[in-house]
Amino acid sequence: MRVEAVKLLINLGAEINCVNSVGRTPLHYAAMEGRTEACACLLNLGASLTVKSNDGLDPLQEAQIYNFRETADFLISAQGQEGHDAPTQTMTQMHQQ
Repeated sequence: MRVEAVKLLINLGAEINCVNSVGRTPLHYAAMEGRTEACACLLNLGASLTVKSNDGLDPLQEAQIYNFRETADFLISAQGQEGHDAPTQTMTQMHQQ
């Protein structure tokens, strides 16, 4: 997922929190692919961290399942900045114990 493409689609009117048939948003897919820069872009443009897929997973959980630590750590930080209950440890810290 390229950041330029994300910006273009949003500027052309694409719904940033649209969901597909399995309930995933663009942020879910960016997280699942470990695209931290795309996650940042989507969040800056108003994407929601709290949308859950049909499987009950939010974007952070998707990043964790696919073991994208940097992306998961970024999303944990973003949750804290948005006032959501963020985990007390990043994935990197958990794996260092």
